[in-house]
Amino acid sequence: MGNTATAQRAAWEDLPSPLREAVAATGVPRDAVTSYAVAFAGYCARCPAPPAVPNLRPYQARAAAAALHWVRHRTGW
Repeated sequence: MGNTATAQRAAWEDLPSPLREAVAATGVPRDAVTSYAVAFAGYCARCPAPPAVPNLRPYQARAAAAALHWVRHRTGW
């Protein structure tokens, strides 16, 4: 359990300081933050781009990849 606790602490500490402080001040559970990142990644990966916005899909793919990277970092998956 020591390694898991260390990994969780490190994952929480990777947030920029103002964001980390804001999330900590609200009392939002760590799992809720991770769940949101998973949901955001899934949304960006699966949501089709509207025909009138040709550059949106590449942006969504990059956003999904970044969110998944962060989730992997936070969870060790």
